[in-house]
Amino acid sequence: MASSPEKVIESFVAAANAGDIEGILALYESGARLAFPGQPAVGLDAIRGALGNLLTQKPTMTGRTVSVSQVGDLALLRSEWSFTGTDQTGARVDMSGESVELVRRQPDGTWRYIIDLPMGKE
Repeated sequence: MASSPEKVIESFVAAANAGDIEGILALYESGARLAFPGQPAVGLDAIRGALGNLLTQKPTMTGRTVSVSQVGDLALLRSEWSFTGTDQTGARVDMSGESVELVRRQPDGTWRYIIDLPMGKE
């Protein structure tokens, strides 16, 4: 769980590197939207499918929060990340990008994604 907006990407990266889909899903609100360009996933079941496919590539990820703009219980984040894995054919996969995320503070004080745009756009 992320104790501050800045910790959301760190928590995501740690869970992805551990292959922990449940840990990743715990970072999203139940009705959250994850939107790779042209492939939006809304709700935890759809997000599980989208990110579960990425985890089959046994990723090594890095990530850091570049900026946080917070007002009350909402924060707009911009992060940089990189992903290295292996696809179904055994070919190496290298990706990187700048993401934009909207996160909300939960009643227990943790932060979860409402909107996650891994490539910074839909």
